[in-house]
Amino acid sequence: MLEALKQGNSSIPKPRGSESSTTCGDLHARVDRWVICFEGSRGLLSSVFTKGYAAEFKDYKDFAGKRVARHIVTDPEPGTKIEAHVTGLTELTQPDEQMFVVQQSTPPAERLRSVRVDEDTLRKLVTGSTEVDWPPVGGGLTKGGCAVYISADRAGVIREAWPKGCDNAGLQDPLRESVKKWHLKPAISNGAPVQVEALLGFTFHTTVDSSKALPELLDAEARKLATEVVEPVFPPGSAAKGAEFIVQISVDESGKLAGVGNTHNLKTPVFLAISAALRKWHFRSYLRDGKPQYFHADLVFHMQ
Repeated sequence: MLEALKQGNSSIPKPRGSESSTTCGDLHARVDRWVICFEGSRGLLSSVFTKGYAAEFKDYKDFAGKRVARHIVTDPEPGTKIEAHVTGLTELTQPDEQMFVVQQSTPPAERLRSVRVDEDTLRKLVTGSTEVDWPPVGGGLTKGGCAVYISADRAGVIREAWPKGCDNAGLQDPLRESVKKWHLKPAISNGAPVQVEALLGFTFHTTVDSSKALPELLDAEARKLATEVVEPVFPPGSAAKGAEFIVQISVDESGKLAGVGNTHNLKTPVFLAISAALRKWHFRSYLRDGKPQYFHADLVFHMQ
């Protein structure tokens, strides 16, 4: 990431303002897009959002002349939150160098290494077809794009598939299940097998099947089901005050957010800010005739 930043020609405004304000840089790559934010008063790193990695950094405290985040949060998929808390941090004043001596070095061929590759490289590693059999949907767009971030182990088995946005949120889970069935030829780097990860983009063409139509709730109805709500923090200058933004969400039978769709063609920084907030939402199950039901909803947000 650092090397890519050095090679880029983007700039981030100097942080200024109160501790509760943020200054963000919106950095473009060929496929990926990075939004890096700093809090206003001291310029401390607040969050990093890319299509393959995202984290928030909180609860900064002094240590050895620096400010260190003691609370780090990431939401790799809707409904999943991973938190790291630094509970103890002390300076090692008289280190015993033997603590850092490798007693027995692992042979290069057995070391775990993970390499980020581009989309074309990963697709060439796939044995078999990379075409996706798109299922009919109950509603929404029938043409558009989806993205998914995948990682494979040294044997070529897909281990993770994280959703990274889809123009029809109902297709996000079918896409993930499809790519999880792929198998890759083992990737080799410097003569040794490595894990690989990549951000993949897809174009979907599907049809509408009225029998698969799902309940579509209004903003107020969906918010009544929400048990945890986090409002988005929009990058400064991304829209006029009072501007209205609408996204479509999909929520499964358990109340877990299954996808977020950019159905109203929002600008990328705005959509990323809403998506990042929605990954922290939780819902009660929507019941129809006493049975939990998957549903869609249009949520409305406003620039404060």
